[in-house]
Formats: sequence, C-alpha cells, structure tokens
Amino acid sequence: MKVYVALFMLTVFVHAEDPKAPSWPSRFSQTFEESFSYPVVGQGQTKGTFFYDWEARRYRVDRDNGKWDRYCGTIFKLTNTPCSHIVVDGRRYLYFPEKNYCCMCCTTKGGCDVLKPNWMDGSIYEGEVTELDSNKKMRVFNQKGLQDNKVYYDVESGVMARIVQGTNDDQKFNVSSFNSNFDAGLLDLPGACDPNKKCGYLTICSALNAVKANIV
Repeated sequence: MKVYVALFMLTVFVHAEDPKAPSWPSRFSQTFEESFSYPVVGQGQTKGTFFYDWEARRYRVDRDNGKWDRYCGTIFKLTNTPCSHIVVDGRRYLYFPEKNYCCMCCTTKGGCDVLKPNWMDGSIYEGEVTELDSNKKMRVFNQKGLQDNKVYYDVESGVMARIVQGTNDDQKFNVSSFNSNFDAGLLDLPGACDPNKKCGYLTICSALNAVKANIV
C-alpha cells in the first residue's frame, strides 16, 4: 500500500509542475499590431512584421509607423514615418525607407544583438488566461528584468501570440501569420545602411552604448 501511495504522490507532483516557456523557432516571421503608452509623449498604435533567423544571427522588425517606437522615435522625433530595426553582424540599424535614411544604433555590447531562441529560460509561469479579442487560451510567462516582459503563447498551436513590455509596449501577434519559410533576402541590409554612420548623441542609441544595457 505504501508503494502505491508513494507512486500516486510522485505522479501528482510531476503533473503539477509548471510548464517551461517554449524556445523560439530558429527561423520565423509573424505580423503584429502594437500599441504604445509613454509619459508626456502619449499613446499610439501601429502594425508591422517580425522576421527572425537565429542561424544567420539576423532579425528585422518593420513598423508602418516608427513614431512611437522607443528607438525610431528618437531619430525622427514625433514624425509619422515607417521604420525598421535590422540586426546584422551584431549591429542594430534603424532604417527609414521613405526618407532613404539609415543609421547604426548600437552593437552587442549595448544589448542590441539578436535574442537567443531560449531567451525566456528561467521565466516565471503565470498561468493560463483567455484573450478577450480571440477567445483563445494563452499561457503566460514573465521574464522579469528592469520591467515585466510577458510573453503569451497560444495553447492550441504553441505559437507566440503576444509580448507585453511593462506598461509601455503591447505587441499582439497574428498566430495564423506564422511562417517558417520567408525570403532570407528580406534580412539583407539596404544600401543606405553603413556601420560607420551612427545614429547620433541625442538618441536612445547613445544612451545604450554608454551604459551597455541589455534591453529586450
């Protein structure tokens, strides 16, 4: 009898263990809708597409409007214009296609390299929630840093559905747009980008290079 009780308790313990956050696929793209809220500056929304390629150590985030992004918004201040983050060879570039302008923001030392697929390792599991917009169940993981960094995964598909950074940035990803076979050429640097052309002193890039912060 004692053996059966011990086995039963072990089974309950194993099943009660919190799930671990999934690692990102080595290569994928997804579209998203994003909302921002900053003191003084105000609130805003935009849409975009996220491209990630760990094997090539590259990624790109295209936003229809970079005004509210904490990086792009410090280059062309309070300006409605598309902006892309492009990370290649350990350098993050900010590219403004309508203005044919690109500058090198920061490097690996400033926390600007490609996130590792397992960057959520060690995160806290906060349970399941039901999203009001989609009525889908989501598992929520929180990788605490200088702020909460919450990542939501669709329970049914296992695909990332949302990233919420503190109270400032909320990205809702289109689960059905997940694509593991996008054109690798989309991650090539535009001709306007030059590693020797830095983004300047009155930008967040200068601050990152100075304090060497690791910001998600």
